[in-house]
Amino acid sequence: MLRVLTYEQTTFFRCRFSHLLRTFITINITELQIIALANVLITYLSKVDINQQNHTNSSASSTSTSSTTTNATIVTTSSANTATTASSVDLDIQFILAELYHIIKVLGPSSVSIVDAIITQCMELLKHPSFVVRSSSAQLICCASTIRASTAVEVLTSSLLILRSKVWVCVCV
Repeated sequence: MLRVLTYEQTTFFRCRFSHLLRTFITINITELQIIALANVLITYLSKVDINQQNHTNSSASSTSTSSTTTNATIVTTSSANTATTASSVDLDIQFILAELYHIIKVLGPSSVSIVDAIITQCMELLKHPSFVVRSSSAQLICCASTIRASTAVEVLTSSLLILRSKVWVCVCV
């Protein structure tokens, strides 16, 4: 059913599903069960290949350059299916990040035990090719920074060090 919906319809469906998940499932569970749910979502995020879209597009372009016109049509269709799959993975990641955001807001200071794992995953997702995933990840980092203030200092320091090293490389070249 989700394959026949447009991107906007799929996003709307996921937002509604997210609301139902929060309202009907997490309202009757304990704090420890919510933390366990967050750990499951974090584990899923750690298994997602954020470079999947880049690998598939580069292999499709190298195949299409050495193929005939008929094969190029097949490769184009294949890359369109891959783009749909990558878009679906992006939406899954966005959904998980939104749920983790709401979990942190609901738990408040009790979520300090999962903040480190969330920050680690979000820092990796800041390199994701999709803008929506990067912005959701940044929003989750900001939310986690309200729980533990030292998180904001760590993220800012590491970001400045990365930026400094990239600027230094550009100046040296």
